[in-house]
Amino acid sequence: GKIRTRFFGEGYSNALDGNYGSKKENGRMVRFRNDSSLVRIKAKGQLLKPSELLYKDSISEREYYPQIGCLINWLFDTYGVEKINKLYSVRRAKIEEKFYKVTGEKFADMERKYVEYHLKN
Repeated sequence: GKIRTRFFGEGYSNALDGNYGSKKENGRMVRFRNDSSLVRIKAKGQLLKPSELLYKDSISEREYYPQIGCLINWLFDTYGVEKINKLYSVRRAKIEEKFYKVTGEKFADMERKYVEYHLKN
């Protein structure tokens, strides 16, 4: 499909890869898993809401990529890959509207569920 947003373009890439960033440890490159990065991000109180990931363009890559990858995986698990795939080529200004049409749930309600999920886990 045609990538129209960083949200889905980078989100899919990071969701499927599962990693962002690396460090050299004992002479070997070790990659950082998105989920382990998210644990550190949450511990620092820096979990971003889906709307922030969608609309805020100034988020650093180190914060953005693991979080968007985890969010897209959560969307896959929660709504199904087939439904989320229908949103891949939607322009940013239309994502909230199309999200409702595809999932039957408002973007704001999804956002609340996502944040609640992370407060529990």
